[in-house]
This record gives sequence, C-alpha cells and structure tokens, in this order.
Amino acid sequence: MSSEPSSVFDRLLGRWIFVRDIAGYAHAQGKARITREGEDTARYEESGEVALARGGTLHATQCYLYRRWPAVPDGLEILFCESREIFHQLAFKQGSDGSFEAHARFLCAADEYVSDYRFDPAGRLHVQHIVRGPKKNYQINTIFVRQSDIPASPF
Repeated sequence: MSSEPSSVFDRLLGRWIFVRDIAGYAHAQGKARITREGEDTARYEESGEVALARGGTLHATQCYLYRRWPAVPDGLEILFCESREIFHQLAFKQGSDGSFEAHARFLCAADEYVSDYRFDPAGRLHVQHIVRGPKKNYQINTIFVRQSDIPASPF
C-alpha cells in the first residue's frame, strides 16, 4: 500500500518551508502551514521575512483558502481569505515524470497574473506568477519544501 497522498489537495496539507524571489524587488523566506478545515477545505497561512532589494527587511504574512474544485479531477480552487474571491482555479495534470502541473490566470483591475504550479517528482512545490499591468511588471518564483523533508541539523 502506497503512503503517497491520493490527490493534490491532500499533497498540500502539512508544514512547508519556502524561499521566494521577486526579481529585482525582494527575496523572502519563511514557513507555511496548510491545515484541513473540513472535508474539502484547507487554510494556507504563511509567515516570513522579506529582504528588499533597496535595503530593509519586512515581516509578511499571507492567508488563502484551498478547496477541492469538483468540476475537474484533481481540481483545486484558491480563494483570498478575507473576501472569499477566487484567485485561481487549478486543474492539475500528471506529467510522464511523475510531476503534477496546473496553470491559471487572474485579473486584478488592470493587472494580470499568469501563474504556473508544479509539484516536482521529489514533492517540492514550485509556484511562478508573472505579473503585468500598467504599473506592474515582475515575476515571483517560490519553492516550497515540506518541512519533514528537511534534514535535521546535527548541531
């Protein structure tokens, strides 16, 4: 019997460490926790430190709700916690290498977010957002590693 989670939703549950690069603007690192809030809903909460390219450091937090999207097999909806507005609807497909990938697009006023999500064969989650608009032009790359996959320090 395999201990591999049966769906992308189940794969997301747990504690994660992340590193994030906002090309030309900032670099961040922190922790994320995804906890089940019901059969088909989970809460994503992150906390981290952001080092700004122009100097200075900020503490940042973020929250999303994840819920199964029953319209497609292995579907996932990501909602903003405060407004419950849908940020992304993701239809994950399994690649020949064992990865799972999904793509999404979100319009926020005049700004467009084009995003890719990928679970690699090692279980890391890669998220890329390309943001374009009248006042925005940047790319955000984040890699999540499950906290239990990080070797314990010998010190």
